[in-house]
Amino acid sequence: MDEQDPKEDLIEPVFRNGTVTTVGILLAFSLGFITHWAANPIPWQSYHLLAVLPILAGIALQMRALALLLDTKSLQRPVYARANRTPRMIHELLAAFETIKGRLRLQLPRAIARPAGSPMSK
Repeated sequence: MDEQDPKEDLIEPVFRNGTVTTVGILLAFSLGFITHWAANPIPWQSYHLLAVLPILAGIALQMRALALLLDTKSLQRPVYARANRTPRMIHELLAAFETIKGRLRLQLPRAIARPAGSPMSK
C-alpha cells in the first residue's frame, strides 16, 4: 500500500484560525442572546421551550465545534472537516427556518398584559 505523507493531509493554521474566530464569535453572540433573553422581566411560559430548546442545542453544537477546532488535531483535514460541518449544519437549519417562517403562526398569547404607553400596547 502507498502511505501518504502526514503533512499532505494538514490544513494551513491560518485557515483554521479564521474558522476558530468565526465559530467563537457566533458562540459569543448566541450566549449573549440567550443571556439577554433570560434576563427579560416578562415571566417565562411553557411555550417558550419551543424556542429555547433549539437555541440551547445550537449553542451546544457550537461549543462542540469550537472545542474540536481548538484541539491541535484539528489541523488534520478529516478532523477539521468534521468540526467545520457543525456551523454549516446550523446555517442550513437557519435557512430552512427562514423559508418556513412565514407559514408559522407565532403570536403572543393575549394573557400577557402590556404596560400602558408602550409602543406594543397600541
